[in-house]
Amino acid sequence: MLDWLVDPANSRVVAALIASSTAVLIAFFAYAWQKRKDRAHQLAQEKREAYRRFLEESTSFFTRVALATKVEDSSTLQEHYLRVVAVSADLIIYAPTEVIGSCQKYAEKLFEYSERLGRARRLPGYDTEGEMDHRSIYPEVKRLRKQAFLSIRRDLTGVNQRKSEKAVDAFFIKTKSA
Repeated sequence: MLDWLVDPANSRVVAALIASSTAVLIAFFAYAWQKRKDRAHQLAQEKREAYRRFLEESTSFFTRVALATKVEDSSTLQEHYLRVVAVSADLIIYAPTEVIGSCQKYAEKLFEYSERLGRARRLPGYDTEGEMDHRSIYPEVKRLRKQAFLSIRRDLTGVNQRKSEKAVDAFFIKTKSA
């Protein structure tokens, strides 16, 4: 029955069958492997982009709130906070629980800080009742900001806590924003 396989006249056919079968098997497994690898790369890129947008919008809002304590025009604070909320939705999709928690705490405290500032400055759209001392929570806002940066860095780089803190501390010391 298998005599035709060893017959020299059929060697080309046998070689072609083996080669094509091998190629089909490799293609089948390689395609699936490459597809998984591409999808993992795409998700990592989307996560980085979500983090970048959150850091960009929250830093913009943080800067506007900090400047609002020194300048008269702070009317766009609520609009900028809504941008932070909008980009935070991406974190829920891509970020692990630790990152979501630290970013949420930071955004909430930053919003509380801007609310108190709005009350203290009696800006339109802000309730004049409630706590108005915005300066008392500023150190906590800075601490939570640093913690949000740190949790994002640890998630993206996989670097241990101590090395991540060292890098983040260097940034915040150089920028005098922590």
